[in-house]
This record gives sequence, structure tokens and C-alpha cells, in this order.
Amino acid sequence: MNSEGHTMHKNAFSSLSVVQLAAPSRLLPSACCPDKDLVVLVSRLGTQERLSLWKLSGTKSWEVDITSGNDDHVVDVAWSPDGRSIAVAQKQLRVTIHSIQDGHEERNIRVVLESSPKTYSAVWWFKQEKPVNTESGPDIFQRDNIITGSSRSVLQSLPFLDHLPEEAQRSSATDLFAFQGSQTRTAPKPTTPQVIHEWPALDPNLLAASIDIPGRSSDPQKIYDDTDDSNVNSVMILLTDMGHLVTYYEGVYSSGWVKTHFKLSPLSMYKHPHRPTFYAHSHAVSGDDVSTTIVPVLCDIPILTGRRVRDMASLSTICKDLAWHLLRVVKEMRTSWFGSDTTVAARELGPKWIRALDAKQKEHVGQKDNNPILDLTSLLLTGRSSPALADFMGSGEQMSERGLQKWETAMTEALIKLRDFSEKRIAPACQRIHLVLEEIQGWSHIPEYALFELQSQDIMRCLELANRTIILAAWLAAAARREYSRFKEFMTWIKFELETAAALNAGNDTSNIHIQHDILEVNKYFISGLVVSPIDKWFMGPVPQFQPSDLRGSGTDSLPEALKRAREVLDNPEQLAWEHHVNQKDLNHIDRNIDALVQELVQQCQRVFARASGATGRSAHIIVDHADSQVKTAIPNNVMTRERTIFDSKNGDGEIIQYLAIASLSLEDNILCLTRVKYNATPLSAVSIASCLLECSTSNEDGERQEFQLLEAEFFDDESVVIVYRQDEGAYIATVDYHDLGYQELDLDGDALLRGRENLIQEALLRRGTHDASLQPVQVPIKRCRQLVGCESGRVNLVVNGRAGRRVACVLDEKGTAMESLDLEGDDAEENGLDE
Repeated sequence: MNSEGHTMHKNAFSSLSVVQLAAPSRLLPSACCPDKDLVVLVSRLGTQERLSLWKLSGTKSWEVDITSGNDDHVVDVAWSPDGRSIAVAQKQLRVTIHSIQDGHEERNIRVVLESSPKTYSAVWWFKQEKPVNTESGPDIFQRDNIITGSSRSVLQSLPFLDHLPEEAQRSSATDLFAFQGSQTRTAPKPTTPQVIHEWPALDPNLLAASIDIPGRSSDPQKIYDDTDDSNVNSVMILLTDMGHLVTYYEGVYSSGWVKTHFKLSPLSMYKHPHRPTFYAHSHAVSGDDVSTTIVPVLCDIPILTGRRVRDMASLSTICKDLAWHLLRVVKEMRTSWFGSDTTVAARELGPKWIRALDAKQKEHVGQKDNNPILDLTSLLLTGRSSPALADFMGSGEQMSERGLQKWETAMTEALIKLRDFSEKRIAPACQRIHLVLEEIQGWSHIPEYALFELQSQDIMRCLELANRTIILAAWLAAAARREYSRFKEFMTWIKFELETAAALNAGNDTSNIHIQHDILEVNKYFISGLVVSPIDKWFMGPVPQFQPSDLRGSGTDSLPEALKRAREVLDNPEQLAWEHHVNQKDLNHIDRNIDALVQELVQQCQRVFARASGATGRSAHIIVDHADSQVKTAIPNNVMTRERTIFDSKNGDGEIIQYLAIASLSLEDNILCLTRVKYNATPLSAVSIASCLLECSTSNEDGERQEFQLLEAEFFDDESVVIVYRQDEGAYIATVDYHDLGYQELDLDGDALLRGRENLIQEALLRRGTHDASLQPVQVPIKRCRQLVGCESGRVNLVVNGRAGRRVACVLDEKGTAMESLDLEGDDAEENGLDE
């Protein structure tokens, strides 16, 4: 029976599973998935820590390696608001985002802060409640939350850039042949360059950047975006050992950090449901002793109330996607021209052919001064070849039909790729980047965007680089087109000479073999293209620094002057006559390394957006009551503290009600102290502190009092707290209603407040008896309970999920090798029937 005389049922809950674990594991406070029957465990094998996802039915879904080394370990996990990802905070300032589908690493975040904190201690992922639209009609200047006329709306009207296939990850034999769920996956090595990896951005959205994606439907009415927008405007916050709050907008966009000047408790942070205001408690630590303030520290981030952060993050993401597209396009162009470990270098085939001819010339006696180009020119102009050239043309792999076909195919594919990629990928991508930068340039002059620290001169530098890249892309396309034309003429001439030589060797008439090549174009290819190609200049040399005026010939310097001259020419037909002598400007001295230029453009753009991403941290305000919101030193204690915070917004700004479950781990004071602290939201201050002392005991059927050892407690919902305790016959899990207990006010002085909330149980015990008879302990009003399968000795780990429809608990024994999952669901009617 319980303290109220009702029968206490010891099998009120159903056990979902009992799992024996292969390695000692840990249950972190946020291990339970809020909206799915899943729980994550952290285990260590040697120096390697692993994260595993389990169904509450007892089935392991997957397991992945997380950390390596004795100095690093997982300190906390947080679930994304949409329940599809897990953020794993590791001690050595690293956070990884994992998919719950298979555990693969979606993102790896490593932060370097100016003041160099040493470790992470906690992570939270807060959902932002969507504001209710009270307007009577739609905003005609917005569509899908995109402002008409903005760069994002213009990008939506542009044709899609062709998609580039991703670089495939090589699979190991374990990945290929292991059974699903049985293998331990290792994190793949990143293939993106550092500048892209460090670029602050949301999840990639190629369609927003007008880049096509594979499998896209041609139906313009189809919605491509995921309909689940729970992560939109959410904020992930990481806590460092020095009290820094590192923020990530929507869990992926690095949005700056906040220095609180306090060491904050890793067990306590909560968010106002309607405002971007966060509450944390400072604490003092000395060894195992901790004292946590009663009044929280408030961190207000007002910039998150508007759309500026998301707009900036969206443009940063678009620019990053376009920049990554640019880098990959240029890399593919370079590979097609210069080759790689698996690709033949197109530009090397011509010099290789000339070297083979040179070697053939050296084989012939008496030919000391070898000049292959001279022999080829002589054959082109006179039709007569040297003995070495005739021998070379008649034999050798290079002159076989297969060899020529391979040469022609490689050169054709490379030059067409250079031409098309320059015109259809590089130039359009840079134009889109230019469009985004122009909008950012406009924002740099608006006072509301001052926190983003957009420097106009830096943006102008990026615009100049984008313009320069567009010019070089058009120039490269023209050079590739000219090179391709001359190469085709060269191959036509080679085939003509081979056909002629074959006819002469066979004694046939050659009069029916007609010349189909342009002699001048072939000769130009001898001079520039066969051995040294002008295409090489687009991938060699320093970053180009030319100005558009450097490319103009003598004449007009502005668009109005050019238009005026054009009208004069049209008005005078004599000026339309062919000009035989046109002086062309020598451009050989101009650097044109488009590879280096694109990399410089990407780096400069990344710096602009990286500086802008810190606006969230720069806008934060720390509000603290210096009288009550800090403790000076840690007070030795042996207590366990758990909390639950409720926001009551019925009256004005509302009040904050925080419930604390404080338990003495000493057998001398076998007491559970439930405390209710009420705060004013504005200004932040403690209004009242009330406590209720619960004696850790139950009554048997004969009414005899039986003490138990409290092992663990966690708040379940706004009504119940879950406890795990041990009596003589075993360990039990139970629920206790805490909302309507007889809380008694504590009149605490300033010194008591400064001693921290861990000391509240001592303050309550001091006021019982002669000081305050109303604080006499009462027996724990256990509502429902069940005996656990294991946990006969030692401490336990307890995690709960009190969300409606889930309502489960997981208990892990002290060794970390046995976990029991229980279903705590049950309606009031069922509970009342059990009690009666």
C-alpha cells in the first residue's frame, strides 16, 4: 500500500525488452528519441567510442564509430526537431550529425574559437514555434516566403545548370557483404575542399541555386522541397567548458558564438516557447562538488525574431552550392585536358606523336638535326616527305587507324568539354553568384544588416573576380572552339596523306583523292596546338589581375561611345566595307589561369559569408541578476538534481515555473526534496521557492513502513516524475505525481540563494521539526510501479520520454551491459481502477 492507503500494483507497466549488450554502454540524458520508439547508446571498445541506435523492442538498427583516442568521448546527443538526425557532441570540440536511417555522417563540424575553449560539455537542439499569420490576405510581394525581385526569385526563373555526378565513395568488403545492421560503419573521409567544408550554409538546395538534380520531374507543379519543415528556424546550441554558447541555425549553419562570462551547467538549458530567449544556470565546480544557481542566466538573441538570418543563410547556401559546382567543373575540365590517374591527358597526345616522329628521325642514318615540325610543314606545302617521315607515316602504332581514332576521340571530347563547360556552366554559375553578391552589396548599406558586418569593398572584390571569370570563360570557349577547328583540319590532312601514300604504294591513281583540308589552318596547328597549346594558359600561371579595359583594342572606352560609333557606321555604308588590315591587340602577356581565378573567387566569397554568419552571436544579450545568478564556490554535497521547466504565459509576459527533484545520495538523509521555483519572465527574478519533503519509503500490505534506496529520478511530464529505487526484493521503477503536492514556501535569504539549488534540500531539512512543522516529510506517493528484471546492485542510468503516444523509459544497469525498456503509457481510468 502507499501512503494514502491504496494498493500499490507492482506490475503496472509492461516491459518492452531486456537487452544484453556486448560492450559496456552509456545512456545520455537525451538518449530517447522524442517522436519515435528509439534510443541511442554510447559504448567504448578499446580507444574507440561507438554510437548505436536501438528500437525499444530490443533490435539494434545500426552502429557507427564516433571517436578514437582516450582523450575524446561523446559528451551529449540531441535530436533534430524533425526526428531524422542526431547531433553528437564530442569532447574535443567536434560535432557530427548522423542520419537515423543508417547512422551515416551527414555533417562534421569542428569549431575554432578565438578564446580557445578546450572541450564541449553539452548540446541542445531547440525548435522554433511558427508564428500565426493574422493577416487577412496573402502578401503579393512574397511567394513561398521569397520576396519578389530578390535574387532568389530571379534564380527561380533561370534555366537549370546541368547536374554534376557526385564523386562515389569506395565501399569496403564489410559494407558490401555484411548483413544490414550488423556492421560497424566508419565515418567516410571528406572529399570536399577545406574552403567548402568551412563555408557556413544550410543543407544543400541545388534547385534554389538553379542547379538541376538527378531524377527531377519535368512537371512544373511538383513540389521538390520536403514538406516536413520542423527544422526551419531551429537552433542548435553547444556549450563549452568556458561558458561559450556556440550556435548553429537549423543545426548546420554556423551562426556565431556567445560569451557568457560564466561557467554554465551542462544539465540545464531551456528556451522560451515564443521568443529566441534561452535560459541557463551558472555553476561552480570543484572536483566532484557542484553548486548551481537558482536564478538562471538569460541569453536573448533578438536577431532570430526576423527573417534576416534565414535570408542570409539561404544566400550563403546558394553561393556555396554554386561555388562547389564551379570548383568541380574546373577540376573536370583540367582533368580532361591534363589527365589523371585514370584519364588520358588529351594535350599529351600531340607531343607524344611528335616525340615518336623525332625518335624515328634519329633512327635514320645521317639525320643529325631533327626538326619534326619542319618535315611536317614541308610535306604539307610540297607533298614531299623525308625518308624518316615517310617511314613513320607508313608504320607505327601512332599512325594506325586505332591510334588515330583514339587521338581524335580524346581531343574532340576534351575540347568540346572545355568549350561547353565554359559557356554553359562556368559563365552561368558566375552570373548567378554575381546576382547574389549584388543583393548582398545592397544589404551592406542598410543599417538593419550592420550586425552581419558586410564590407562593401570585400563584396566589390568578389564581384570583380566573378566578372573576370565570366570573361575568361568566354575567352576559353572561343580558344577551345578555334583549337577544335584546327585540330579537325589537321586530322583531315593526316588522313589525306595516309590515303595518298597507300594509293602510291599500291600503284593506283591519286587524282581522285581530293584535298579537303585548309592548309593555313593545318599550318597554324603546327605552330600553336600540336606541341604547345594555348589552352594550357587557362590552367597555369598566377591569379589573373587584368581589367576589362586591358582587353579592348584602341577605340571606345565606354558603352555610349560604342553605340555612337555603331550608329555612325550604319549611317555610312562605305564604313561597312571589308577592312583588310585590322590591328589586333596583343594579349599574350595577360594571365588567364581560370583555375586559380575560380579558387580565389570561392575563397573571397567564403570569407564574406563566414563573417556575416557571426551576426547571431554578435546580437546576443546576456541578462543576469548579479545578486542571485552566480555562485562563488562549489559547496561539498552528495545530492542528485533533476529539473523540469514550464512556461506559463497566461498573464502578460508570463512566469517560469521550474520543478526540481533533489535527492540526497547519503543513506543518513533518505529524502527526496521536490522544489517549485517561480520566476518572473520580465524582469528575471525568483518570486517564490516552495518545497515538499518525501520520505523514501513504502508501506506493505500490513501497513508496515519499508524504506528504499533511491537510485535515479527523471521528470516524465508536467504531472509525474519517474523514480528507480531498490528494496530488499529487487529494483523497481515507479511514477510519482509532483504537481499537486503540498509545497511549502521557503523564505531564503541572499546567502542561501548564493549557495545554489543543490543546497535547497539542506535548507528544507533545517526548517522541518521545530522550525516549520509543515515541512515534515511524507511518504513518497507512488502511483504505479513495476519490478525491474536486473539492477540488483549498484547505480543505474534512467532516461524517459513523456511525450504523448510515446511515454517510455529505459534503465541501464551500473555495468552498462543490460538495458530494460518499459512502456509507461496508461490513461487515468486505468490508473484509478488499479488503485481501487
